[in-house]
Amino acid sequence: MREGVGRSTQFRRHWPPMYGDGADSLAGKVTVATPAGLPATDARFDYNHFGALRKSYVVASSPRCGGTHFCWRLWQTGRLGAPIEYFNPSFVCGAMSSRLGCASPADYVAALIAHRASKNGVFGLKSHFYHFEAFATDYPELLEALAPLSFMVCCSDANDNLWVAANQGDEIVEVDPTGTVVAKQGDFDGLTSDGSILGLLFPASLAFSPGEQQLYVTNLALYLPYAGAPEIAVDSGWTLHVKQYNIAVIDLRRRWH
Repeated sequence: MREGVGRSTQFRRHWPPMYGDGADSLAGKVTVATPAGLPATDARFDYNHFGALRKSYVVASSPRCGGTHFCWRLWQTGRLGAPIEYFNPSFVCGAMSSRLGCASPADYVAALIAHRASKNGVFGLKSHFYHFEAFATDYPELLEALAPLSFMVCCSDANDNLWVAANQGDEIVEVDPTGTVVAKQGDFDGLTSDGSILGLLFPASLAFSPGEQQLYVTNLALYLPYAGAPEIAVDSGWTLHVKQYNIAVIDLRRRWH
């Protein structure tokens, strides 16, 4: 059974989904830990100077892709919130919601924004698709509560470098284990006569070829207002003219550093 399929029913029936005794119940259990050795739900990672929410983002990841380390680096900036797997019912959601005294998914999201958005009003979270899907099913107003919302899709290579799809920038960013950007790949180069995309247009998922000599990137070509975003990206207007959705191939043998 795919991870998360059997879990979503339990997630919707019970709130909190797990660890109803609060953060103290994490003792002896598996947790999402930080490099500092503390559970990511620890109050010491809270921000206590929150104003109005200006922007939120989701690091859309797959298991064991290096996303946790990447999110730790984002937290260290002090300007990008504290992105962890807040919707993970096994390791985070129950402990965090209990600590914050939440009685519903709506309470939980509001409390997360209040405690984990950085001073500049930016809130971030990391999520696998099936966790995000289950939470959104339980709380249909999720996207509205997080608006304006952006998604970042990432995967890691054999060198533990993280590759992030900057979808609104139409490029792929390579980040090394220290959190330093070492390369950028791709751009939007227009449309062909039959409406196919040249280059990247709102890249949405990443996959390496065997040997990691090519990177395959799906072009979602999403017109942001259709997703409820109040502002459009610089190339969003072109998405309305796309007739053929394709997969871009980036030759990594020619990448620059």
